[in-house]
Amino acid sequence: CIYDQKRRKANFLKLEEAHFFASPADERIMPWQSSIFGRYSEVDTIEEIETKFMNLTIVNMNETLEYTSDTFGLKTLDERGGLFLHEVANVSHSCWRGDDGDCKWEPLYNDHLYAVLH
Repeated sequence: CIYDQKRRKANFLKLEEAHFFASPADERIMPWQSSIFGRYSEVDTIEEIETKFMNLTIVNMNETLEYTSDTFGLKTLDERGGLFLHEVANVSHSCWRGDDGDCKWEPLYNDHLYAVLH
């Protein structure tokens, strides 16, 4: 309902800053760019997802309907300088919360997360 949309947008815009992190090495989130509001190109049916999956392109955040129409305040937050998208190489999905094989959480925290949180 329109009231809920307006309320969610107002709540989102209460944020002074929002930081979102993503990694091309994330093996669970597809596309990994969706962690920073990207997405696959539009499809009309579920069958298209199955048959055209390998040919879908990635739509960057600033080209999505949600951004261009500012449906929940993403564009507004970005334009006022409060939106920060962080792309970090070689971080597996599980490494965002702890060591995962060769990916160590402490350097990830020290190099990328600490400054944002403090």
